[in-house]
Amino acid sequence: MTESAVSLLREPDETGFELAERWLEMRNVGGFFDRLRAVPVEVGQGRMVMRCALDHGHTNLAGLVHGGVTAALVDMAGSGAAMTLIAPGEGLLTADLSIRYLAPGKLNYQTLTAEGQVSERMGSKMIALVTVRDGTNEVIAQGSVCVVVRPPRD
Repeated sequence: MTESAVSLLREPDETGFELAERWLEMRNVGGFFDRLRAVPVEVGQGRMVMRCALDHGHTNLAGLVHGGVTAALVDMAGSGAAMTLIAPGEGLLTADLSIRYLAPGKLNYQTLTAEGQVSERMGSKMIALVTVRDGTNEVIAQGSVCVVVRPPRD
């Protein structure tokens, strides 16, 4: 895999949902997303599903999927779900990330899937709830992401 910077640049008049749809079409966009091997597989208004193809680079010293991989997927799916609701010119920053590990992620299940759904929008903040499942559909983690919507820059 060749490392590259993120290649998905947002057009000035593009909504977050339109950007998410382009990301779904492109799949691999560079940066940390490619390093993690995480791609969107579904998008909807206030919803995003990310899938991570696991390899040995995702493991911890116990030979299980590193908790940081799971946490990154919670952030990506939750922030991605929030991204689908922003207007042209607005941006997002993760303000808070919470995760509960419920079962070990095992490398032999080949994938992790994280489904994020925005549950609340309060002014400039959104909260998304995220469920992470392994390749057998077992829930291995649940989390939430609070994002702050940045107004358009002049």
